Amino acid sequence: MFTTDDSYKDNDDGVLKLKKTLNKTHQINRIEKFLDLQNLKEQVVTKNLKTVGNASVSAQAVVSQSAGIYQAKTILEEKTEELTELVNEDITHITSDSITLNLGDGEATRTINYLFIADE
Repeated sequence: MFTTDDSYKDNDDGVLKLKKTLNKTHQINRIEKFLDLQNLKEQVVTKNLKTVGNASVSAQAVVSQSAGIYQAKTILEEKTEELTELVNEDITHITSDSITLNLGDGEATRTINYLFIADE
């Protein structure tokens, strides 16, 4: 193979390309705005309670034609734990999971959305 893209690998499972991407919104401290009755000015207070974080992991698999048209989907379905580990948080919950197939190209794309909480 003539590429420098790390998502292309050389092994015997029929996978030509497996590319994973992560988009993540970290938890932040919650803030609350209130009106101070002594001076009638708005004030802001920061709380120790954090917002819930969210993440989206996408994986794209391309397989050789000899592997069969549904092999890309099967490979992505087997990688749930690996994709969840990319989020790298203490407590994760899957909120949605979708797979799309492009049978003509032997390609499948899986997107998993998560909510997470850092256990501090």
